[in-house]
Amino acid sequence: MGAELRPQTFDTAGTSFIRDFKTPPDQKQEIRKYIFTGFVKGCYQYAKFDSDPERKLAIILEKDSSVRLWMKPGPNQFKIFDNHGAPYQPDFVVETDTGKLIIEVKRQSEMTAAEVLRKADAASLWCHVATQAGAKNGEKPWHYLLVPESDVQENFTVSGLEATHTRAPDTDLLSRYIFEAPSSPAGKETETVG
Repeated sequence: MGAELRPQTFDTAGTSFIRDFKTPPDQKQEIRKYIFTGFVKGCYQYAKFDSDPERKLAIILEKDSSVRLWMKPGPNQFKIFDNHGAPYQPDFVVETDTGKLIIEVKRQSEMTAAEVLRKADAASLWCHVATQAGAKNGEKPWHYLLVPESDVQENFTVSGLEATHTRAPDTDLLSRYIFEAPSSPAGKETETVG
């Protein structure tokens, strides 16, 4: 995925809180206490999840043949800044055979919350700019997915989630943050700046 992976550390009460990612905790509301392991495609050996749907998404990522790598970014591993300058750390960063994805999993009741939409705008704009910049070097495009928890089912596929939940920046958002540099006398390409 291009950046250096930084070590992650987790606080735990002992090995009784380490479990295979395919095994949900007995009390799903206590999922944050657990450290999960057993990943083949994960960039890290261990991961923590904020919800059981996040754990289920890891199962989808692990079994989907199109997924090459995925990670739950740790602190300071992958941040996007929203229009208020607040850092946003996405739930998942994924590389597939055809693209790179930022995936955020939210409760249905949070899908239209102002903060969620502000972060979604920032991430979709980031993906747009990263795709344009990478296209010059033949890199895979980036897409942002905002997925409601109810749509994270173990029998789903990444391409299905991508087809249903990709959020692209709208024209208004692009017009506020993207501009074309003036044409140079040599006729060079315009640049996108975000």
